[in-house]
Amino acid sequence: MNDANRKPPLLIIEDNELFAEALSEYLQSNGYTVYVATTGAMAEKLLKGQHYPIWIVDQSLPDASGLDFIRHTTREDSVVIVMSAYASVAYAVEAIQAGAFDYLPKPFELEELGIKVEKAYKHYKLSQIASVAGHVLEKIARNNSFIGDSPAALKTKKEIETLGRFGEVNVLIQGETGVGKEVVARAIHNAGPHPDGPFIAINCAAVSPGTMDSVLFGHRKGAFTGAIEDRRGAFSLAAEGTLFLDELTEMPIELQAKLLRAVETRTYFSLGGERELTFTGRILASTNREVREAIAEKKLRQDLHYRLSSAQELTLLRAYNWPGNVRELKNLTTRSVMLGDYPLLSKYLFPSAPQLNEAEALLRPPTTPPGPLEEVVQRHVEGVLRHTGGNKAKAARILGISLSTLQRKLKRWQR
Repeated sequence: MNDANRKPPLLIIEDNELFAEALSEYLQSNGYTVYVATTGAMAEKLLKGQHYPIWIVDQSLPDASGLDFIRHTTREDSVVIVMSAYASVAYAVEAIQAGAFDYLPKPFELEELGIKVEKAYKHYKLSQIASVAGHVLEKIARNNSFIGDSPAALKTKKEIETLGRFGEVNVLIQGETGVGKEVVARAIHNAGPHPDGPFIAINCAAVSPGTMDSVLFGHRKGAFTGAIEDRRGAFSLAAEGTLFLDELTEMPIELQAKLLRAVETRTYFSLGGERELTFTGRILASTNREVREAIAEKKLRQDLHYRLSSAQELTLLRAYNWPGNVRELKNLTTRSVMLGDYPLLSKYLFPSAPQLNEAEALLRPPTTPPGPLEEVVQRHVEGVLRHTGGNKAKAARILGISLSTLQRKLKRWQR
């Protein structure tokens, strides 16, 4: 087998020898080299001899708690799956907070284990690729500098410096997997007013939907079965710092409503909590999806998108030097407000920014006086209708208004 395709050695820590043997045989048939330890002490001896990138650890060992074991012995480059006969949301949350990558409640089918291990293997490979450039990227983020002097690199650096100065601003970072969205997020954090504050990163794609609420907001003792003690969530841990929600569009759409409230009010409740808590950090988020498609596919709430983007636009407004003075500001904000298309601002201020709205191609800074407001509105609406081939429902969505509002405007203009 080619070295690049060889699967890494895997360690099973399970005190039931027959069960461990069954798991081992199944995983070996799938191409893994498997080692077995039946106690924590035996596992520690094996770990001293070589590195095992993937661990499968039982919750209950004869000489240790599985979670205590991984807390004290796991390495950053190890991917851990925890097995437990005590299936509960609280335990799953505790396992993830202890450093586990995934959680597998017993009993389970071997095929289910295979899926979890394959997922862990892919995560391990990606982490190895990322680690090659990790030290360089960390230095880049801390120094708020980017390799290269291309216009795109200089523009990115300028935007980071601008956004970093305003610590209250939330930002949504869009880009394909591997382009360095977390690097940009860390650079914004480090350019902000609290660079020494915590930077808490949550990969929304790696957290199971059932535990996401507790991971974000924490929970109180007794909030659900198995919640034996209070647990702080990411919002609490990121106080006076930055909360980075990586791959936001993988968060369940139902939970995005609760996140929206926290973003709007900067307050939240932990699970089972009765006291409203205040969030004192900033929120950065990322997605590898095209925003319009994510909204259309119900992967991202449109109102949450605007909440994470509009504050960013206000920051850009503050930073722009406005060579056309008040008239330029008035023209831009008028067109943005009447179309409900606030991302237009960033395209105007930073022309090479990614396009987020179909109507943007129709909108340009006016070269002649725009005329009375009603005429400007009518011309833009008619332009959007031409763009949609006369499809009023689609035009209304692009304009950010209801279909009935659009119909009323058209009827009034036909008089």
